[in-house]
Amino acid sequence: TDWLEREAPKLSTVFPQLASSKYDFSQKPRQTQMTKEQFVKLLADIDAAYRAPAPTAQNAKQAGRYLAQTFNAFPSVEEKRRAPAFVNQTRGALVYLGHGQAAADIEGWRTFLGGAATLLLWKAAYLQMQLTLHNAVACLGGWLRTSLVGRAVCREHLDGETVYGDRRK
Repeated sequence: TDWLEREAPKLSTVFPQLASSKYDFSQKPRQTQMTKEQFVKLLADIDAAYRAPAPTAQNAKQAGRYLAQTFNAFPSVEEKRRAPAFVNQTRGALVYLGHGQAAADIEGWRTFLGGAATLLLWKAAYLQMQLTLHNAVACLGGWLRTSLVGRAVCREHLDGETVYGDRRK
């Protein structure tokens, strides 16, 4: 296990289940020598402990970049087979919960639930993801309008009728 743990960073480019974020070698007793059967069992334990990346937008984006780079960098099928394995890197998460509440899970730090700072962090990230300045300004304007006068609860139809919720007046 000593050798495998020492070589894991290099091997994880081919076998993502050996990445430090996926397998904790400290849970196994230290061994400098093992039989073939013990080694096969250790590899089976590592494979059984592996969990695929969560189906999040963050991981989908990372996987998409990996595939694009692999397809572009390795022209032949044989070269693609020798490409390094995809290893996701969790960078944390920001989630808007509604009613002015947000949660943040910052990798390597801690989890925050609610609070003005967390909501401000979420809004800053959301604004940064807007594709155009026009969208960012419209988003800021919407947040400002909502904080000043609240949400619009009615809408006017083209025929001039005003609808409040599901009722017509």
